[in-house]
Amino acid sequence: MDKKDDEKSKKHKNKKHKKDKKHKKKGHKDKEKNIPSVHPVSSKALSKPESGSVGSGAEATALVSGGKLPEKKETWGNRLEFFFSLLGFAIGLGNVWRFPFLCYKNGGGTFLIPYVFMLVFVGLPIIMLEVGIGQYSGYGPIETFREMVPIACGLGFAEVANAYIIGLYYIVILSWAFLYLFEGFTSTLPWSTCKTEGASVLCDEDNPAGDYMLRTAFGHNPLASPNWSYYGEFNGKLFGCYALAWLVVCLSLLQGIKSSGKVVYFTATFPFLVIIILFIRGITLEGAGTGIYFYLTPDFSKLGQASVWTDAATQIFFSVGCALGGNIAYSSYNKFDHPGHRDAILVALINCGFSLFSGFAVFSTLGFMAHKQGITTNDRDEFESFAKAGVALAFSVFPTAIARMPASPPAFSFLFFSMLITLGLDSMFGLVENVITSIINFWPDLRERKWMVTVPLCIVSFLLGITMIFGQGVQLLTVLDEACGSFTLLIFGLVEVLVVGCAYGIPYFIKHRRDRLMDNWDEMKNWVPLPLKFYWMACLYCITPLVLVGFTAVKIATFPGFQEGGGPPGVQAMGSLTVLFTVLMIPVGVIYRIIYRQMNGMPIDPMSLISPTDKWGPQAHGQAMKSGVQQEDKKDYGDKKKHESPKKDLGEGKV
Repeated sequence: MDKKDDEKSKKHKNKKHKKDKKHKKKGHKDKEKNIPSVHPVSSKALSKPESGSVGSGAEATALVSGGKLPEKKETWGNRLEFFFSLLGFAIGLGNVWRFPFLCYKNGGGTFLIPYVFMLVFVGLPIIMLEVGIGQYSGYGPIETFREMVPIACGLGFAEVANAYIIGLYYIVILSWAFLYLFEGFTSTLPWSTCKTEGASVLCDEDNPAGDYMLRTAFGHNPLASPNWSYYGEFNGKLFGCYALAWLVVCLSLLQGIKSSGKVVYFTATFPFLVIIILFIRGITLEGAGTGIYFYLTPDFSKLGQASVWTDAATQIFFSVGCALGGNIAYSSYNKFDHPGHRDAILVALINCGFSLFSGFAVFSTLGFMAHKQGITTNDRDEFESFAKAGVALAFSVFPTAIARMPASPPAFSFLFFSMLITLGLDSMFGLVENVITSIINFWPDLRERKWMVTVPLCIVSFLLGITMIFGQGVQLLTVLDEACGSFTLLIFGLVEVLVVGCAYGIPYFIKHRRDRLMDNWDEMKNWVPLPLKFYWMACLYCITPLVLVGFTAVKIATFPGFQEGGGPPGVQAMGSLTVLFTVLMIPVGVIYRIIYRQMNGMPIDPMSLISPTDKWGPQAHGQAMKSGVQQEDKKDYGDKKKHESPKKDLGEGKV
């Protein structure tokens, strides 16, 4: 019995030895052919992965490649959450207080010509581009540009930094809306007359809300001229509203898109309901026709002015959320096969429709105010005296018009300022989530503890923005708005199109005679009609870059200076430094990347600097490469790297 057992044991060992030897030999051959050795895995692990999910298929991919299992990526609860978030980020305060005035100022209905032109040849291509690369990569803007075109790593940092600065002052405007909302909980609105307690001697009965805005919202003495020598006193009421605004933003983003995705069901849809109510109320007021006449009467002579076209370009950029990184951050949470292409087009079109429609609500109400002052369609100069844009329209002119409505002014005040709050919150969600996503991409271990990023970020941002709630804080806010919300967006948009079109797309097109981004959309199972593909390629490779080069140059050349050139030298310097702080991140990123690669023995020839890294592609979603052309391109890139450098180019560091 013992001998038989020994013989069986020896036979079993010999069989196992031969099997191991055979497996090692096979692995050695595979290694020589540059094919990874495949270890036995269960049939379940090798099953085809479900689109957009990180499941067993992704585990098989990781096991086959010998790498780590990909971490489970957070995704939207359903398709509507992404759509409403993207829509809310696009539709902001500028749709209500900036677009209608730009339309009136730049030739009425004539302004729609440059506006639609910029939408078709700038806004639509860029939002489709941003949603596409964000969804395909699964990264925020910093990681996306760094892995897609390594030399463009600074672009992602520039967009996130610019968006963060915008968020610091944008929430101050939101706190003004909270203040007006709470102050309006009375039977008689406190800004309805100059006879209220605290009104200054300069209060104008034609616009008492203007005096109220200076005293209450801004918190400074209307008798004192705005200047930087005296920064004003601390505004206690505004501080409370400012703290509340940050608290709402922080709580809404505490669990990331899991929580904000539920909030946007209300914040993204409520403004549509309110603007319809305000429109119906506005057109039923006396004099509504006068306001609408001034809003839409065309003046074709305006088309010859460069400022009209640059105004249209800037409005499209800020309105659709281009070059801020928010569209990329939001789309990075999509499932891999989400119909993002369709959503991008719908959001851009709905956004512009909302802007146009809100103009009717605003100007019909302004027409009522003009009627009260005896202004007719022949008195354009007098109408211009109170038809203001921006902050003055939202917190001075429009509140005065609401206070003079014949029925329920407090109710319409509540609706109007509630709408401003929801519009502002949606924009803030996108701006802050953009920063959070970028931080989490750097430190993925924080993904399951997102509150550890959200809470400290909101606290630091809250402290940085306190300077803008003092009496003259509006001066600082204006400078930051002019620095970060104007031509910097055009610069970033131009660089973005050049990076994705020229660096990412053209070498691939020359090699495969196909558009790379269209192939990416195909991989994501997004069907794009052939005419739309031709339109996309014409815009990306030719029309959009040329348009942006021209209008960016005009915008910079005609820029009068911060505060229309009227601010002291220190203010001009601060505005210029703010612009340089963000814009210079792009060339600094180029220099850093070249030095980093050279120090680590990596190639620094042009093709290597613009070729995607090994981390680029759908692997962030736990997907294997599906397109044959994409696999071939990835293999060629990998072979080139293997021969040129023994080091792996997996992101090339954190910057």
